[in-house]
Amino acid sequence: MLVDLRSDVLTKATPEMKEAMMSASMGDDVFRDDPTTELLQKKVAEITGKDMALFVVSGTMANQLAIASLTHPHDEVILDVKSHIFQFEQGAPAVISGVQLRPEPFIEALPDEQMLEYAIRFPDVHHPISRMLCLEVTHNYNGGMIPDFEKLRDVCQKARDRGLKIHIDGARIWNAVVASGTPITEYACLCDSMMFCLSKGLGTPIGSILAGNEDTIERARYLRKGIGGGWRQPGMLAAAAVYALDHNIDRLAEDHRRAQMLAEAVNRHPDLEIVGRVDTNMVFFRPKKGDLETYSNKLTARGILHDWQHFKAIRLVTYLGINDAMIEYCIEEIQTIPLF
Repeated sequence: MLVDLRSDVLTKATPEMKEAMMSASMGDDVFRDDPTTELLQKKVAEITGKDMALFVVSGTMANQLAIASLTHPHDEVILDVKSHIFQFEQGAPAVISGVQLRPEPFIEALPDEQMLEYAIRFPDVHHPISRMLCLEVTHNYNGGMIPDFEKLRDVCQKARDRGLKIHIDGARIWNAVVASGTPITEYACLCDSMMFCLSKGLGTPIGSILAGNEDTIERARYLRKGIGGGWRQPGMLAAAAVYALDHNIDRLAEDHRRAQMLAEAVNRHPDLEIVGRVDTNMVFFRPKKGDLETYSNKLTARGILHDWQHFKAIRLVTYLGINDAMIEYCIEEIQTIPLF
């Protein structure tokens, strides 16, 4: 059996989603003539409580548009050293926005008060201007961790009090919503802009969406065109997103349940250890002894595909299309693969 747990971006559109795509109304979105994209953007604005939303190709594009729309050249953006924006987006803020990133070692995906105070620059001709705080929910590098909501709210209030704009990279925020029970509006009201991916747990072929106030989203729309992100007839993709929001949110609990099954199997193994917490659909673990690459090769040879080089740990991700039989196969193999 082959079980591909490398990432939840590997979801495939279901027959029902494909049917919705095939029946979609389409037009040119650059002219704002695509009715299905307009429907999607209005729907996301309503469910997040934001003024407007903008459909884009990827989560990276959404993050970069948020930074570009809320900062100016010579500004500085404070973020976690393990954040997706810092680790996996090519240093794009320097190129696209002309800003400097200030990575700090957040604790459980959040800065503590002292860290935030230390990171914010005092006004000086030598310094960039501290303009923005970027947070990540769920936190990919920390195993799909959900930051404590009360601490998150406190951090956002302190950042606002100090004049910072706030962006939430919510690539997997629906996983946080389902696992924690905290409504999406509670997260959205903490920040100036928030994005989430449609092509991960929600199961669409492509796309992410950025939500914010009218000025921010209109600025993002303008900048999107300049970096080649203007859609021509995206209605089929927008229809997939609308279907996903209507049908694929609650089912994320199944992904979380299966991730817990994997985590329990790892915990039962005397020579394996979980890295971090398993809050949602990711499991990070490593052998207590021996070579990580060798163990990775053994997993691959048994048909369990995974990521390890980006994180220095084995990462398994559950998603739409992974079923219980696949998880049971992985559990059996994890229990029997020799480490040495």
